[in-house]
Amino acid sequence: MNNQLATTSGFNFATAMEHSTAISKSTIIPREFQGNPANCLIALELAYRIGAGVLATMQSLYIVHGKPSWSGQFIIGAINQTKRFSQLRFAFNGDKSECFAFAVDRDGNELKGPTVSIAMAKAEGWYANNKKWQTMTELMLMYRSGTFFGRVFCPDVLLGMKEEYEVIEADVTEIKDAKIPQTTKDILHDAAVGDGGEQQPETAPAAEPTPPKRTPKKKLQIKEKEVPLSEKKVALKDILTTKPDGLQEMAEKQPNRVALLARLQVGGYNEADFLKVANKNEWLGKGRTWDSLDQLNNDDMLALFLDPEEWETVQNQLEKSK
Repeated sequence: MNNQLATTSGFNFATAMEHSTAISKSTIIPREFQGNPANCLIALELAYRIGAGVLATMQSLYIVHGKPSWSGQFIIGAINQTKRFSQLRFAFNGDKSECFAFAVDRDGNELKGPTVSIAMAKAEGWYANNKKWQTMTELMLMYRSGTFFGRVFCPDVLLGMKEEYEVIEADVTEIKDAKIPQTTKDILHDAAVGDGGEQQPETAPAAEPTPPKRTPKKKLQIKEKEVPLSEKKVALKDILTTKPDGLQEMAEKQPNRVALLARLQVGGYNEADFLKVANKNEWLGKGRTWDSLDQLNNDDMLALFLDPEEWETVQNQLEKSK
């Protein structure tokens, strides 16, 4: 494959579509692009815009919770590839709790990117939501500071896209802080599950309006409509049998479980689907069968399945189990 394909001839849609069709037949490109000319076309256009190789772009493009993102090492490499600056370098403070990326431009000016620190990671929720901040702190500081440098001094290289772990961390934080949508609260209230409503000022309780009388046929129609909606809105099977604030409690005690369930939701799967393939492949212990992740007292074990490479294996097994 000619990595200069999209950068030397200009981006022509018809020509690019022909190339995309040919590339999609390759077996050495990532699975998301095999047999998918449309995805290959997007990769070709991205490679053209940032002046990178097509294969390198495909290998470094991740779809996390439906959002495209770059790997940290690719962002640093793409910045260096622009030749606008000297090679990107990194500076740490004494105890290596802070890091910033810097380079020298063609006019000899030193450009310093924003400083990233462990304190910032904890304040933003990255440290708690992504175990790699705890196990590979120095590397994560470099990846994040490199990303911030690119966002400030060459945003056209990132094309507005985030680094892969930024997306993972942000989505887990959103799950923790999100309030249950009003439609879901109404469903939970109708099903007599928890409170489900916004907290009201402590005033004398007002009489609730009498709901319109509904015929048995109407109730049946509502039930058929509402139950799938609640599963689709919340998408956390176990939460629907507890108080609405159970999601917050689970996010605090089992962040990896919540992140895994959110990722399953994006693909249209649930916890039961995951446990089916996990038990079959003995991912959670040889000879063990799990009916619920409540039985698993080791949330750190689930962090393994959030790794991009391991998640690809999970996706393959889920698709085969359909």
